[in-house]
Formats: sequence, C-alpha cells, structure tokens
Amino acid sequence: MESMNFSNLQIETPRLILLPLRYGQLRKFLNNNLALEKELGLQPQPRVLSEKLEEILEEEILVKVNSHPEKYYFYTLWIIIRKADLTIVGDINSKDEPTLSGEIEIGYETIDEFQNLGYMTEAVNGFIEWLSTRHEVRKLITITLSDNLPSIAVMKKNQFKPYLIAGNTLRWEKIIRNNAQTIPDNT
Repeated sequence: MESMNFSNLQIETPRLILLPLRYGQLRKFLNNNLALEKELGLQPQPRVLSEKLEEILEEEILVKVNSHPEKYYFYTLWIIIRKADLTIVGDINSKDEPTLSGEIEIGYETIDEFQNLGYMTEAVNGFIEWLSTRHEVRKLITITLSDNLPSIAVMKKNQFKPYLIAGNTLRWEKIIRNNAQTIPDNT
C-alpha cells in the first residue's frame, strides 16, 4: 500500500501509522463522537474509553499538550492506525519528556478486537525507533501487570528487560544508549 501522510510527524511501520494528536484532536478523541475519524479520513469505529484513560486525558495529557505545544509529541496520545483499512487499533504514548538522565516512560493500549495480532509489538518497535532518534532519550521504561501475558510478550519481543517486581507489577527497561555515548551534532 502506498504511504499515507497525515502529518509532518508520524511513524510508519509495515502495517501501521502512529500519529501524535494535537490538542484539538485529543479533544475529539476524548469526545468519542467519530469527529476525529472524520477529520483524518479514518474508518468510523465506536471506541470505548476506560474511565482511567478519560481521567488521564482530561487531567494530564490535555493539560501538558496545551502547556508544551512545541514538544507535544512527548505528552500526547499517538493513535495507531492500521494502513490496510485506516482503522484505529490502539494508542501509545510517552508519559512526559525525558528526565535529566534521559529516562522516559511509555504506555500503550490495544482495542480489544485487535489484540493478539502483533499490532502492539510492531507499534512499540516503531515508537522505540523514533524515540531512539531523540538525543535526549537514553532509557525507556514501562510497567505491566504481572499477569498481563500479552503485554509481557510485547516487552520481551521488543527486548525490554524486567528490573523490578513490586506486588503485582513488573517494571521493564530498555537502554537506548548509555550516558557515555554521544550523539553527533548535525547542525
């Protein structure tokens, strides 16, 4: 399939497009009335937003995207679009800008009907590749529930290593570059 261009900032993998949502698009995503799909020319598909995701969108993501428009991509939700039929299959995000030590936390969610098809493994891989191009990112972390076997499989397939078990959660990390490595300045 020919490449689709939704934005000057998007990530493409063989089957997917990851698209970071701007403030107005996040509002449409949250309103969940298919206005976002219409704006982007995507397949209209009703979504069920969990209470937790609605709360995070309202209280954190929208506030941060509005406060940091120049680096919105670190704060926003990226929708995951299946190229074959332009359907949203999930979302992924980094939870904040990298810390001073270069650490950034990622999170993701697959829409139920698209689980166990390899989309999230592919999306996380694409997100890692893009984050790897950001000189300020040195390490990725994420948290999964210890009984969430599909999410654990995504982490393992993307070479994350578990480093902390606390109660029913696992913390994972993936080193992008160590502090001794430098990135050439292309300016």
